[in-house]
Amino acid sequence: MAGRYRVLGPLGRGSRGRVLEVEDLSSGGGRLALKVMEGGAPDVEAARREFLLLSELVHPHLTRVLDFGTLPDGRPWLAGELAEGPDLLGARLAPGPLRRVVAQVASALDALHARGYVHRDVKPAHVRVSGRPRAPVARLIDLDLAVREASARRSPASGTPLYVAPEVLLGEPVDRRSDVYSLGATLFHAVAGRPPFPGLHLAGLLRAHLDSRPPRLRDLVSGVAPDLDAAVARALAKEPSERQAS
Repeated sequence: MAGRYRVLGPLGRGSRGRVLEVEDLSSGGGRLALKVMEGGAPDVEAARREFLLLSELVHPHLTRVLDFGTLPDGRPWLAGELAEGPDLLGARLAPGPLRRVVAQVASALDALHARGYVHRDVKPAHVRVSGRPRAPVARLIDLDLAVREASARRSPASGTPLYVAPEVLLGEPVDRRSDVYSLGATLFHAVAGRPPFPGLHLAGLLRAHLDSRPPRLRDLVSGVAPDLDAAVARALAKEPSERQAS
């Protein structure tokens, strides 16, 4: 597949296609993650522009996009760094290491935002954790939905319903504060063991993001630090102007 790459096996499905683990035959066998874009007619030029934008991003807690191409049937693909380790929920981090990991993800998002991008799909499955239990290292993955902030304001709704911000659902302008909401929902899930609005069908879940106040962490988990409880509550504010600016 894709000339220089040999498929080793599936890694799962991402936001817009299936993800494969591949061996880069041109680099002596290095392993990468290769996403084949699926769904709808392939827009190769849009994918090419996306690759050129994303390949500029270099940060220790972001997986870098490295290569781009198309399959014989016209479907575009992106190849990037392979993030090792379980996702944020699977890592089962203690409170101290969890704070470290979330700070790393926040740093990655700040770097993304500083370059004018919005991630648009922050969630536990997109945070990979490696390293020792007391000194974990996080990588934020799946940047293929990331777009320039100006473009995100005109883009259709995107993201994962459990963690998506209200303004995204309403089709209103989307900016970095939408990622702040999703990061808050992700941290809520990691601390409480459940998302802010669990056990709802899709329509009920979407209404909850729009109209319902999520519970406070301190009411669900004993011993939650007051600053953590307050930070998550602020990140989950319905109005973007009431959330952290970064």
